[in-house]
Amino acid sequence: MSDSGWSNVAIFQQYLEEHFLPYAKICPADKQKIFLIYDDHSSQKSPQLINWARERGLILFLLPAHTSHMLQPLDVAVFGPFKNYYYSECSSFMSRHIGQIITRYELCSIACKAYTRAMSPSNIQSAFRKTGIFPIDPAVVSMEKLFPCESFREEKPVQKVKSLKTGKAEAESFLIQKEENKSNNALSCSKYKVAKDTRPDAGGRAITNEDYVTEIDEYSQQRAQSTPVRQKPATKPRQ
Repeated sequence: MSDSGWSNVAIFQQYLEEHFLPYAKICPADKQKIFLIYDDHSSQKSPQLINWARERGLILFLLPAHTSHMLQPLDVAVFGPFKNYYYSECSSFMSRHIGQIITRYELCSIACKAYTRAMSPSNIQSAFRKTGIFPIDPAVVSMEKLFPCESFREEKPVQKVKSLKTGKAEAESFLIQKEENKSNNALSCSKYKVAKDTRPDAGGRAITNEDYVTEIDEYSQQRAQSTPVRQKPATKPRQ
């Protein structure tokens, strides 16, 4: 647990080292790499974590933004049954204990029963199959399903979705127009614009690969060079 209640780099790394790796590796001497898929979060992609994972043969792959409901196995086929089983266990508990409310002291035992039923091998295998991860099947998630996700990355989402649904030619025309607008805006008011953060996008890629590590190193160097060094105000000598 953290003081804030939110995850952070130290907690995520502790989980991987003390809970994930001991069960994922067949034996301590096992040299086979492990492919770990999870959603993009700032606390789970720090340079410290990336270096630690690379030393232990962990490939950390981050899902693209706004796609976990389709691409994350837990979201697709495990959390849904877990919620249903949990509600069912709550109903059974209240039927056996008329007039008694469920408190934090009963919560764990009730949730564990639901967890055991939801985390079955068949549900887990179904989750990887429905997301197209294993067996690998890119056709499982069609472009139509990604339209709502794409809208988050566009200033005019309705216009973009309409163009994508109309056909390939309309979609290409929309993207060309978008790039032209970007160039015109940059030329017309470049001196008034604030430089955008060019941090490499981690979504949809393995952040432990050499190309991402190189991009992060270059980004850190650029940030260090562009950050002005604050000078301490000169102090007058005492009279």
